[in-house]
Amino acid sequence: MDEARKPKDPPFQIDIDSGTSLTDQMVRGFREAILSGYYKPGDALPPIRSLEQRFGVSLFVPREALARLAKEGLVNPRPRIGSVVTVRTGATARRGHVMLVIPDVPGAYYANAFGDVLRAHLAAAGYSFTRVSVPKKESDAYDPSVLDSEYNRHIDLTVLLYDVPEIARYLSRRGVPFVAVGQRPCKLRHCVGNVYRPRNGVAGEFFRHCRLAGVKRVLLADWEGEGFSVLEGVPHPGVRVEMVRVPSKNGERCPGDIQRGALDYFRKLLAQRRERLPDLVFLADDNVAIGAALAFLEARVRVPEEMRLAAWTHLGGGVVHPLPLTRMEMDPFDQGRRVAKAILNHLSGGVFPADIALRPVYIVGKSFP
Repeated sequence: MDEARKPKDPPFQIDIDSGTSLTDQMVRGFREAILSGYYKPGDALPPIRSLEQRFGVSLFVPREALARLAKEGLVNPRPRIGSVVTVRTGATARRGHVMLVIPDVPGAYYANAFGDVLRAHLAAAGYSFTRVSVPKKESDAYDPSVLDSEYNRHIDLTVLLYDVPEIARYLSRRGVPFVAVGQRPCKLRHCVGNVYRPRNGVAGEFFRHCRLAGVKRVLLADWEGEGFSVLEGVPHPGVRVEMVRVPSKNGERCPGDIQRGALDYFRKLLAQRRERLPDLVFLADDNVAIGAALAFLEARVRVPEEMRLAAWTHLGGGVVHPLPLTRMEMDPFDQGRRVAKAILNHLSGGVFPADIALRPVYIVGKSFP
């Protein structure tokens, strides 16, 4: 074969020890190399034997990978030539690749909605997008090693949603350019930008509302305790806040078990004498709020006459209750658009805006007028 026409080496690696299928890794690597313009229409991919030797895999892996790429219409098998990249009408070369890293959290409604908006805006601008969830180990610490196989290919920027120290340190050690979205600024090497996401951004408005309404005692309920941050760090003279961790059913982290655990907890709470109940219950988690709202309805608690109710919610997530809730509400759709704009600014000009704050809004509803 003419040296000028010799197939280019693949621009990715395969992780033999990864839990991800070797065929899936190869398909993904070639797909992104084609969409990015590394392999152009008319280029031939390396032959099966060459891929077998390069990656140290059996012949089955490249054979199956190339067959799947052909089914996707990205390559056309041609006798004596190999798999040739097809001419894709209207296709444009990808400008780069962005990855969203999300710590595994129950439900993850905000993260999914935020990620969908991010994907749409980046794809419209010509960027490939991947979303990866990082699970917890049995020790309850996050295990960022699942990202190892992702970084065997070129990724221009990583977005870390929620400030999880062990994941941020992993990205810094790998030398990966990343943006941190969370409550605390990240000062690690290779962090190219911070997006401030203060969960307590409207706590001052809530406490002013409490004082005006004569609320003296607030029960702040969450299942893991991370939600307690919605009211932390803000002075609240005259208002006593009691924080309770609501156990999930069977100790599991799935949304249904958290909701059932909250239902059981508030059933017991509401069975007490009414004078022992707090002036207001604040539900700091969507799933806890769903279970608690069912318990209030079952017990026929008159809201807000007998008990006032407020919650932390996400726009579109929806906690079922007959009355519009007083709430601190995050909008994942608007916030995804704002972060996408900042990412595109960084990718095109090398500068990440320094003044982005994703704050909730405080909405007064009939549950706590």
